[in-house]
Amino acid sequence: MAFASQTANPAYAARPRRVAGSVAATGISQAFAMLAGAVLALLVARRFGSGPRTDGFFVAYGVYSLLTLVAQSARTSIAARLVESREHFGAFNAYLGGAVLVFAASAVPFVALAGPLGSLLVNGRPQAEGVARDTLLLLWPAVGGQLFAALAAAMLGILEDFRTAAAAYASGGIVSIAAFLSLAPPLGIRAVPVAVLVGTAVTAVPLVYALRRAGWRPSRLAGAVRAASTLTLGSLALVGTQVLYVVSLALAARVSPGAPTLYTYAYFALGLVMALAVSPVATVLAAPLAATWDRNPASLRPYVEDVFRTGLLVLAPIVAAAALAGPALGRALVPSLGADRVDETVGAFLVLAPSLLSALAIAVPLPALFAAGRYRTVAILFAPVLVLHVLLSAAAVQTGSLRWLAAAATVSSFAVAATLLAALYGRGATRLALALAADALDVLVPAVASFGFGAAVFGRDARAWIVGAGLYAAVVILVMPAHRRLAARLLRALDRRPRAPAQSAPS
Repeated sequence: MAFASQTANPAYAARPRRVAGSVAATGISQAFAMLAGAVLALLVARRFGSGPRTDGFFVAYGVYSLLTLVAQSARTSIAARLVESREHFGAFNAYLGGAVLVFAASAVPFVALAGPLGSLLVNGRPQAEGVARDTLLLLWPAVGGQLFAALAAAMLGILEDFRTAAAAYASGGIVSIAAFLSLAPPLGIRAVPVAVLVGTAVTAVPLVYALRRAGWRPSRLAGAVRAASTLTLGSLALVGTQVLYVVSLALAARVSPGAPTLYTYAYFALGLVMALAVSPVATVLAAPLAATWDRNPASLRPYVEDVFRTGLLVLAPIVAAAALAGPALGRALVPSLGADRVDETVGAFLVLAPSLLSALAIAVPLPALFAAGRYRTVAILFAPVLVLHVLLSAAAVQTGSLRWLAAAATVSSFAVAATLLAALYGRGATRLALALAADALDVLVPAVASFGFGAAVFGRDARAWIVGAGLYAAVVILVMPAHRRLAARLLRALDRRPRAPAQSAPS
């Protein structure tokens, strides 16, 4: 999702409905790709359970995720810059040069310091240390592939070709699963980073072909240093949240062997819910702003509140399903973990779940800050949040509980949301935050009552969720007309099919 002024590109601005439908399709396809990642994580859990080797892989993968988020954020942070440029492919080549510089710099942690960094992250445990080192080395080429794929997807989005990128990411996810199943017997846990690398390559190939077909040709990468700076600064909000996760993961290694793996499973489940329920809602409802925002924060407030309320409607039954049916489902899907570890993972997820509210709160303000070019502001505001998170997490580790570590992460996520809202709205941020809190209560109170009734009758069981979901739907339909209209609006937007791509790039 990108924001641009109406004057930047009139041809692009004239089609907000078309953009909304295309971005909705992209959001759903990204969620499908995320689902493929969830299947891969589930297969890893079933085959390897939790222990030092899985700890080593997941802490290294957390570092890799920092760079993939630099890539993913490009689809948000530079799209407005590409729209504003008269020479779209010239701007794209400049950002491609910036990505090359970022990739080269990533060789320091992934190659030169792979051994020491891996040892630091796993608290010096020998079995985990070797896996972490090898994972960093194997995933370094994938960093370059992810950076290219994200920039290509952003460029194709400007050309109104959303389908190619969506299909490419989904295909890469599916191939990575197949590669893991083939390679796990001979390679063990190291099959996972190899599978990720293969999937990344598959993702990149159709993107290169689509760009070439659209008229792109590589050229001198002028302005690469400035573009690298924009890519890095523009990604700090997303990367910052991942830094918080990596800090939590490294400290989890101080709790017990296997704890980083369990925390990863909980955090990955949170990411899956976000991909399924937060990201598509935000893109569907906020996409019309891509070409019409007047740069006045007050004009964004109705969209902020609509995204927040609609997201809550979707999130409530999902989180309730985890609370009521999660333990039984986890024991059935991953028996190798054992009941106690499944319960610990589900508990950590439920403590992390409130951070989904902070993600909803900034779903529109964050791209707005990027569209206004306030990259440095976002970067500066993150520093005190990082300090707060390190202090809270260090204290949580002393309890020896993953749930307290998850609680520290949740508090930090709200701190991130508060700082970003303050950056956009100034003194008005408090009034907006109170309004969002009231909106949350409007949905959560009937949701808790509905699912709580089901739990009182059936206990912690899938039947409790079915009864609760029926009551919750009835309440929304009968006594919450405003929320009912939002739900209908979301369904209509998701049903809108994207039209054929434009014949040429908008000028």
